[in-house]
Amino acid sequence: MRFRDESALHSRNQLIHLIQRADPGYFEGRVAFNTAWNHSIAYSAAEVIEIIINKHQAHVGEVICIRLKAPVNIDYEKVETATIQVLDSTNSYSEQIGLAEEDQDCMYFSSTYVVPEGAGSLEFSYGYGLFKKTVVLNVFSNDQQ
Repeated sequence: MRFRDESALHSRNQLIHLIQRADPGYFEGRVAFNTAWNHSIAYSAAEVIEIIINKHQAHVGEVICIRLKAPVNIDYEKVETATIQVLDSTNSYSEQIGLAEEDQDCMYFSSTYVVPEGAGSLEFSYGYGLFKKTVVLNVFSNDQQ
């Protein structure tokens, strides 16, 4: 194989070096280093992610039902868990909530959450960066109507 310039030869040699360093489980370089494929998988997964809460406003002490739709089904044989982040934008308090898969081999995870005392506006989120999905719950104290 002939190359028109040294930069093309250098690029080819870099690619061969990367392929040789690939995980032994990958037999082909196009599988090991297919960035476009990895991006398409990430965007496809992000497209179906959804957080659903049964209310958009609640009082302190109320129970909120949270449901997450996400393609995180790793083991088809067992019921798995997922975690969402809860952030109180009023006092910068945050916590993680565990959700259980509703059935084995299912895309839906659910749990309940009791609105804490002193909460203002709660943000329930899943994911990071541009793939982050967020739902906001406005909280009222019991003396507000």
